Amino acid sequence: MSAFTEAQTQAIEARGNVIVVAGAGTGKTRTLVERCLRCVMDDECSLENILMVTFTEATATEMRDRIRTRFLERLAVTPDSAHLQKQFALLDTASISTLHAFCLRLLREHFHEVKELDPQFTVLDEKQSHLLVQEALESVLDVHYRGSFSKNEAVRGLIRRMGRGSDERLRKLILKIHRYTQTLPDPSAWFREQHKLHNETDPGRWREWLVGFFGAWHARWLKELRAVAGAPSCVDLCITALDDAGKAPSFDDIARAVEQITLVDSEKDEKNPRLRKNWPRGTVGNIRQPLEKFFAEAGFLAALSDSSGATNPLAEDWQIARAQAEGLLGLAEDFGREFARLKRASAGVDFTDLEQFTLRLLQGEDGQPSAIACRWREQFDHVFVDEYQDINAAQDAILHAVSREGNAANRFLVGDVKQSIYRFRLADPHIFRRYEQTWRSGGDEGQRIPLSENFRSREAILDFINPFFAELMRSEVGGVEYGADARLQFGGRANRAELAAGAAESTEPRVEFLLIDKNDAAEEVEEDDRGEADSETPANGDGEEGARSPVEFLDIDLVEKEACLIARRLRQLHDERHKVWDDKKKEFRPVEWNDMVVLLRSAKTKSEIYAKAFHKFEVPLLAKRAGFYGALEVMDLLNLLHLLDNPQQDIPLLAVLRSPLVGLSVDELATIRAHDVKTRSFWTVLQSFHAAVSPVEGAAATAWKKTRSFLAAHTRWRESLRSGSFSACLETVLDETRYEALLQSEPRGLERAANVRLLLDIARQFDPLQRQGLHRFLWFVETQQDAELDPEPVPPQAERAVRLMTIHQSKGLEYPVVVLADLGKKINFADRNDDLLLDEKYGLCQHLYPQHDRRHYPSLAHWLASRREQAELLGEELRLLYVAMTRARDTLILTGTVGKKNSVAAWRAASEEMAAANPPLDTQAVLNMSSALDWILAWLPRVTSTKEWAAMGQEGKNRLLRWTIYARDDQRLRVEAVEALQPEAADEPVELDAAALDELAKKIQWRYDHMPATSGLAKASVTALRRRAEENEEAVQKFGASSFSFSKSRDGAGRNELSGAEVGTAHHTFLQFVSLACAGSEAELRQEAGRLRLAGVLTEGESVALKLPALARFWDSAAGRQIRSAAGAVQRELPFTARFSPAELVALGLMKEELEADEFIVVQGVADLAVLLPEEIWLLDFKTDRMTAEAVEEKRAHYAPQLKLYAAALEKIYNRPVTRRWLHFFDAGETTSV
Repeated sequence: MSAFTEAQTQAIEARGNVIVVAGAGTGKTRTLVERCLRCVMDDECSLENILMVTFTEATATEMRDRIRTRFLERLAVTPDSAHLQKQFALLDTASISTLHAFCLRLLREHFHEVKELDPQFTVLDEKQSHLLVQEALESVLDVHYRGSFSKNEAVRGLIRRMGRGSDERLRKLILKIHRYTQTLPDPSAWFREQHKLHNETDPGRWREWLVGFFGAWHARWLKELRAVAGAPSCVDLCITALDDAGKAPSFDDIARAVEQITLVDSEKDEKNPRLRKNWPRGTVGNIRQPLEKFFAEAGFLAALSDSSGATNPLAEDWQIARAQAEGLLGLAEDFGREFARLKRASAGVDFTDLEQFTLRLLQGEDGQPSAIACRWREQFDHVFVDEYQDINAAQDAILHAVSREGNAANRFLVGDVKQSIYRFRLADPHIFRRYEQTWRSGGDEGQRIPLSENFRSREAILDFINPFFAELMRSEVGGVEYGADARLQFGGRANRAELAAGAAESTEPRVEFLLIDKNDAAEEVEEDDRGEADSETPANGDGEEGARSPVEFLDIDLVEKEACLIARRLRQLHDERHKVWDDKKKEFRPVEWNDMVVLLRSAKTKSEIYAKAFHKFEVPLLAKRAGFYGALEVMDLLNLLHLLDNPQQDIPLLAVLRSPLVGLSVDELATIRAHDVKTRSFWTVLQSFHAAVSPVEGAAATAWKKTRSFLAAHTRWRESLRSGSFSACLETVLDETRYEALLQSEPRGLERAANVRLLLDIARQFDPLQRQGLHRFLWFVETQQDAELDPEPVPPQAERAVRLMTIHQSKGLEYPVVVLADLGKKINFADRNDDLLLDEKYGLCQHLYPQHDRRHYPSLAHWLASRREQAELLGEELRLLYVAMTRARDTLILTGTVGKKNSVAAWRAASEEMAAANPPLDTQAVLNMSSALDWILAWLPRVTSTKEWAAMGQEGKNRLLRWTIYARDDQRLRVEAVEALQPEAADEPVELDAAALDELAKKIQWRYDHMPATSGLAKASVTALRRRAEENEEAVQKFGASSFSFSKSRDGAGRNELSGAEVGTAHHTFLQFVSLACAGSEAELRQEAGRLRLAGVLTEGESVALKLPALARFWDSAAGRQIRSAAGAVQRELPFTARFSPAELVALGLMKEELEADEFIVVQGVADLAVLLPEEIWLLDFKTDRMTAEAVEEKRAHYAPQLKLYAAALEKIYNRPVTRRWLHFFDAGETTSV
């Protein structure tokens, strides 16, 4: 992709608010970078006036590198451009960062405006934050366990009803509310709104919601009921009931309609009470069953609106909901306060604090931009934000606060709602959609520019993707439509002709569909389960599933067969030297293993199965394994530690006995158990077996020897633990068992041995806490596992290997060959059935737990919110499919296992029916599907025909795709089938002609033309340059760089005396933060020192060490008075980066010899104090070296080259001369000009 497309050019050149809707592979990053460059070059805007926000550090680095590359390209053309040189020098300090890094910058600069912030605050990592979360929960709940007030009893009652005596469920609900509210611009306002709603005594709001909902429900089911062929009279009665209610019914009209429907359905036959009167034989299965959901929903509504009894069900539910809500809201608020207190006590903030504190800085009490926000608005001429579809409301408010409005509007938002896949992180794609709709018209508020030309994938892949998502993506399913401007167009046709549809290399379909037909009715999963049996919930940064359900019910055999199918196909592609396009060389080449990727919705429970299958087929696989603590080698050692802590634990004991640490077989364990079947404790049985059985008793002899060795070792290791550290004990275990050596002899041995060493490192970190005991260490590990905060497992070493990753992990990547696997996996709807849903419209939506009743059921608000939640979940699953399919450049392979009987036959039959007509999929049908495979099989009949199937009916192809159907018992799906895959014979030796030999000789004899540059500095501090130039490298104090940092620990605070370096640091810190308005006398300076000590900027020891008389003399000197007179222009600790030629550095005495003329060095430093006046600059550097007056001239000569370099850098950056350069030596009390 060289020239920019028309749409890209429009986005680059547009001004005002712009939202760029960038489909997959459409060059959004290139467009964003070019727009930034044009702003700098064409508009003469400075990088200091640009804010560029991304959502990952990696993306921020990529943006900076791309801008640097473009700057270098421009500098090669116009090397004398002072503006461009200045911008290049500013690049490293430009505001190109994640949003959290930008927030951190604001808080560092304005910490004094937020009273809760410690000046030395640090950002807590996940593990630190998790420990404080647990402590806060314990503290909050403990109050209620101990208290005797009615509020305390209410909370205890909530725990009894909701958790059956356990508070674990309640803890999760508290955290859910807290985390949700932290994504809002004003969490307190949300709590106030919920309290206000639940203080109402009448469920009027619920009635309004029900009436509003009924219209759409009424229209949907009327349509479906009227479409029922051969319906009995009861269906007509239901239609009549809905018609009678009308399109705009009252609450009473709804009550009558749903009551009539439930009566029609439930009335019993007088002759046979087991049958429904209104459903004749033969109609229940084929007519009523598809309407099961209709009657269930009508029954729920009827139960709420029943007015036949003495009580009002809706009012009763409302009172239960009110009481529960007040308890939950109160607990969540208490937790928020306690969690905040603990964080402040540890001088820490978490990532949500960064956002909330920043919002507090940027918004006034009236919600309008604060004075600070206005200053930042003035600074930023342009605000660029990438991946805006993944924003939340708090983040959106921050970016809005620092952006201009009206005629000066300056936001450039880039994103694609079709790629919003982070709802589990509470991203809100509807924010992006609202901007799209508001700015679509291109009026004063902003304009919408779509990018649709795809430069990544073959045209044949796009021809498959477009009709598929055009059929399935619609506003009713997650709020995303796949309209005309969302369709991906084949971009760069002139430069990518080889990849266009119909090209010589593109005649075959580039999409493959490989389906395993389970075809076993007995094993079908009931559709009512909607995937809850396989319930996994996104819980971590990768969007991995598995937090809610500790066990995923897998058909291991089928997972293995699908893995074998994929490994077999990839092996074939590799052995056949399948051609893929090399975009750099602009030619086709044979596919390599690292060109391939396998994508899974969830890899946690399947990666090991895939690894084993791929190993059998000799296909190298690079897979992110299960969490560190779930690795077998780590589990072996942790189980052993559990036994050393307490051997009376059967599960860890049996795991260790079966592990390579002991090596007992299943038969040997059975022999030991048979020795004593009555005793429950296996540890007791083991000891009894060892004491009673002699080593010569036949079959038991081997088990006895292993048992004897283990029991003796256990005694030794436990004794070692009493007298030494955890890590020393583990080292002893590893030495005696040779466990690491054993691991290294197995597949992935280096990786597994490295995991063992990582566990050893964790144990060493815990050694200082040895007095807390092994039990405390094991508790720490368990809390890390529960919070899914495992250390990152050691990555595999292979580079040339197929990658296996989740779809979330693949975001932003691309591969020539993509396998999208496990499409038959049921969509997880567990979130829909949570005890608590937090909905934008319905607020706090609960399951109700009546007193004195063990049942629980959804409230009306929960029932309504769960329907919205289901549509949102399905929408995100469709978006995940879009992200996965658009990773493919050359070949896309879809695989899955279908469990429904006759699914393949239904596909063929539907293809025949649709040959003449091609009706669109019904929206409700899309919403009713429970897997990605359901969507694919529903869509395929619209693009395939029966004549395209092969005669045997197991495969076929057309211009869009090729498909193959495998039976469950197909021999090709067995690991033994690898023997049938014989690789082609090795290539014959190639004879090189004379020209090829000459070319090879040139490559071998080639030498780099700029060898001096390889040993020269590309970027350096001034101190490094000076030391490099000195013949004898004396240890001198680093020039211009203050060692003070808010996040630095103050190790010297408790000592009576400070070192010379620490005294120097104290003076630099004081000079950085002292108010120049209060520097006229020693008394004023003493007051300032006290103020900075109280603020935590200086410690007690540092404030005492200040030489206040010397400081006062300086500020009262001629230079000091001049600087104080221009206080408004003073910049202290001013960082800079500037580009210098070698000749300039030689002239300054900072290099001994020049590099080649076209080389340059980037120099960075920090000026102690600069006065930036309109026409000139004054520069001052403080020196706290211990010295006499006689040594001043020597020191002046020593530091002069540095100060001159600083002056030259500032002149380059600010385009004005440095007219005064001072060095002030405090110890000698002299100020000298340079």
